[in-house]
Amino acid sequence: MSMVLLDFLYPRKCLGCNKNGKYFCDECLKTVKLNDQAALDGTSLFQYQGIIKAAVQTLKYQFLRNIEIELGELIDRGIVEEELKEFLQLKPLVQPIPLHWRRQNWRGFNQAEII
Repeated sequence: MSMVLLDFLYPRKCLGCNKNGKYFCDECLKTVKLNDQAALDGTSLFQYQGIIKAAVQTLKYQFLRNIEIELGELIDRGIVEEELKEFLQLKPLVQPIPLHWRRQNWRGFNQAEII
């Protein structure tokens, strides 16, 4: 099915407030915070809460693959933040978290790889 037809049948709604149009409305995007807690074994770009948590869980458990585009755009915007520019100068390794092969076969994709 084409994306236009899917968007018509199942309109996109904000994962935070259910407003029609996008998965991340402008108001809910204001609540997204960069993660400032680095750990020895890794870190994430955003704090895992609110609409970020809802987006990842929607991708994982409801198989809503077209959410990955808006999530990717959000990640791109987060990367241009000044605080993160300094971190990226250290040339960190970006690595998706491996998924058990049975789970990946059942789901059909590794959400960490997509994100």
